[in-house]
Amino acid sequence: MVRQRLLAAALLGVALTVPSAARSQTTLRWQFREGEKFYVEDVILADQTVTVMDMKLNQKTTTRRLSQFTVKSADKEKPGFLLEQKILAWTAKQEGSIAPPDDGKLDKLTRNVTFQFRLSPGGALTNFQGYDDFLRKVGDQDANEAKLFRLLLTKEALQSPLEAVFSVLPAKAVKAGDQWQHKLKVPAGPMGTFLLDVDFTYRGTKGGVAEVTTKGKFEYQPPRQDAEGAPFKIAKADLKSPGAAGTVSFDVKAGKLVESVLKMPVSGTMTLEVMMNQVEMRLEGTETRTIRLLTKNPMSD
Repeated sequence: MVRQRLLAAALLGVALTVPSAARSQTTLRWQFREGEKFYVEDVILADQTVTVMDMKLNQKTTTRRLSQFTVKSADKEKPGFLLEQKILAWTAKQEGSIAPPDDGKLDKLTRNVTFQFRLSPGGALTNFQGYDDFLRKVGDQDANEAKLFRLLLTKEALQSPLEAVFSVLPAKAVKAGDQWQHKLKVPAGPMGTFLLDVDFTYRGTKGGVAEVTTKGKFEYQPPRQDAEGAPFKIAKADLKSPGAAGTVSFDVKAGKLVESVLKMPVSGTMTLEVMMNQVEMRLEGTETRTIRLLTKNPMSD
């Protein structure tokens, strides 16, 4: 009788432990309804000091992109979503000793441009479309600017910010302390390519919001070949960073990002070739990127 009671108690303990362990895990997945609209505000603040010929030049650049997203389809048979992105505003405000005047051209040429892509519940992006139409629209307004946009805003450069928004979730359920990784590639035309290898750590959920910390390893790759038509070329460069750090907040029940913040210091040297002359400079600065998902349009509501 005693042995049977002990066995029953042991089995009960196992039965109680297994569900408890399951409940300690959290699944982070995007959730959207067909026809749903939401907004993403992506703000990049770059605070830089450029030293040229022993002269220090300070500059702050705030780039703000506001996009409206519409869920065109939410496929239940084959999990995933077809999303449309419409750019509502894209501004670049510069302050400092080397800041050019803001002519608002970037905002004018990109406003109401649309792209489409597929998004898995886990945040993988595929089938990005609309780039050729984007170039045609810019070309219809300003042919010279279209050539510059083709150099600076490649298809990959336009898709990269979407990956910064959506590719932040783990592939499976996580418990406190679990980690996962994502690689972010940011092409910058004639400036080369910036690579960020990000480690995410799930810290737990408070008030229905999952809290995640991030750390990133930075790598810079100079352009492999000269960009035809570029006003300059990179003769050599050595840019490094001690690493990026930030946070991600995700509403578990709603299946939506709340906010992500990533701060990254960068420093090093670069030699530009401009009109057959080489200009050596040293760069020191910090870039802070803040992404927020909003249910209302901040421009009108």
